[in-house]
Amino acid sequence: MAAGAWVFTNTGRTSLLNGTFDIDSDTYNMALYL
Repeated sequence: MAAGAWVFTNTGRTSLLNGTFDIDSDTYNMALYL
């Protein structure tokens, strides 16, 4: 579970760095509460 959460978070960080991640999206909110 922890490993999966880390992979998800790492993917989100990569998307943020690439500028393709919508901060207002539900996915971002889910990442905050993992």
